[in-house]
Amino acid sequence: MEGSYRSLNDEELVRRCQERDHKALEELILRYTPLTRGLVISFIGPVRDVEDIVQEVFFQAIKSLRHLRQPDRFNSWLYKITRRVSHGWLRAQDGSVSLESEDALEAATGGLEGEADEDRTRMLDEVRRVVQELPELYREVVILRYFSRVDYETMAETLGLSPSAVNARLVKARKMLRRKLEPRHREGWFHGM
Repeated sequence: MEGSYRSLNDEELVRRCQERDHKALEELILRYTPLTRGLVISFIGPVRDVEDIVQEVFFQAIKSLRHLRQPDRFNSWLYKITRRVSHGWLRAQDGSVSLESEDALEAATGGLEGEADEDRTRMLDEVRRVVQELPELYREVVILRYFSRVDYETMAETLGLSPSAVNARLVKARKMLRRKLEPRHREGWFHGM
């Protein structure tokens, strides 16, 4: 029976959730956790509290799910909740978000250790910092695509854009990243990568 939940579309899962089907809710959460995590990171950066914020997003969504009148719009509805919760967290932090937490570096580098990986760690840390400097609309698509591995169709639907608009944002974001990272490349930061 569990495999049958994976084959259901979001609209059907939401309808089942509204009828208090806990397996459908589990499937929605499993399906949307990577996307939600990516969005949270795009809004606030890779901070220690990301998982708590993702949990709060789903808590708010579950509380309000029975009021969702357009189940086929679940992903854009969840996106709005994610944005609201993330921005609320930022306000509570007085906008002071540390992107230098050990957990963030560990997550960004995959737990790299040793001197042989020192250059790679430095490069990934710099890339993460530069991505966080991008304007939100570009940072959002970069994190969703390259860090959360979200496909173009899902990104388009979630962000309320066409796939070509998502692609255009990614192209512009990559150009911005290349421009910002080019001086480091010339300085030899990324040798061997």
